[in-house]
Amino acid sequence: MSVFVLAWANAERVPIALRPLLESEMEDWTRLEAPIARATAAASARLGDPAPVLVASGHIPAVRLEFPGAPGRRVYGLDEPYDGRTRFGTLRADLGLDRAALLRDHPGRAAVIALLEPTFLYHQPEEAAFRAELCRLFEGVRLENVEDLPPARQSVSIYTARLRSAPGAAGAPCPFLPPLYIARPERAQAMESGATANFYGMAADPAGFVRVDVLLDGRMVTRARTGLDVAGSRAPAALAFDPAYPRVQLDFQLPAASLTPGAHRLSLRGVRADGSVVEGAGRTIYVR
Repeated sequence: MSVFVLAWANAERVPIALRPLLESEMEDWTRLEAPIARATAAASARLGDPAPVLVASGHIPAVRLEFPGAPGRRVYGLDEPYDGRTRFGTLRADLGLDRAALLRDHPGRAAVIALLEPTFLYHQPEEAAFRAELCRLFEGVRLENVEDLPPARQSVSIYTARLRSAPGAAGAPCPFLPPLYIARPERAQAMESGATANFYGMAADPAGFVRVDVLLDGRMVTRARTGLDVAGSRAPAALAFDPAYPRVQLDFQLPAASLTPGAHRLSLRGVRADGSVVEGAGRTIYVR
């Protein structure tokens, strides 16, 4: 076994200074087996289907769920944008496990959906459009869990839903489009202790947010500057349900004193006018 493979098998124990070297995406996807089993049970109970269909965002996550999954496991792909660029979608179609096959063979069925989260969901129009399209295909969507795969560079959101008999109206907001989003810092980004930088993201809600707090390890460390509309990088139209659209972008700086060495959990908390809150956009960052 090479040192590299050994390091990936023990990613949580690799020193923080060396974790950026783990770049070949060899995350241990068997960690998703228990969350998928729980989601399958939840879908069966909630949607009345004894054998929900397992669905992934595209070919690569589908393969990682198929092997080393249960023998004979069939995972349908949803033709994510990457599949179109690489022709993996054609391969999935040849296997009879693409989006078209799912719609043809399983209308009305319950599904467990594993979506590999892109790095720049709202800054890549094709990614936001893909998520909005999924809301036309599924109904009764519920987020069951979000799993980070060590060293936390990849994150997989697991949903349960029912596949529509025919594509319908997406509705707003789309459950596959998170209300809180961080573009930078990226997942598992390593930064220097005490360093300062400008980070950014978006926040959108049908009622609008009156403020967005930035949390580090569950504690508020600063408040984001909201109501931005960055020239040349407008928020996707899929977020137009927010009354402030297109001014739904935000930025923030983390206080230098908060960036102590170690792993930290960064997240956002959006506060509506009525005082209700939404939390999300969690990711692990590392400080050297």
